[in-house]
Amino acid sequence: MIASLEAEPEGFGVWPVNMPIVDAFLSVCSQWRTTGLADGRVLWHGLDYTAVKVGLEQGDLTISPADWSAFRLMERVAASALNGNRG
Repeated sequence: MIASLEAEPEGFGVWPVNMPIVDAFLSVCSQWRTTGLADGRVLWHGLDYTAVKVGLEQGDLTISPADWSAFRLMERVAASALNGNRG
């Protein structure tokens, strides 16, 4: 399991139970696969899982299969938001 914050910082919008996934995501969130579009926009596809694996290992972070499912959900929501979809 991922070491996490003991308490939620004041005004921070993440429930403590979700912090292990947020911590894992933030440790590798620069590893996106993207495509630059002709109009200058960027299409965010998803994370590069090879780089994610290395990033988690190098950060001494491990996630369970259940955590991986939650991590993937966070990835999909982030990609949707980065691509301008809200909903």
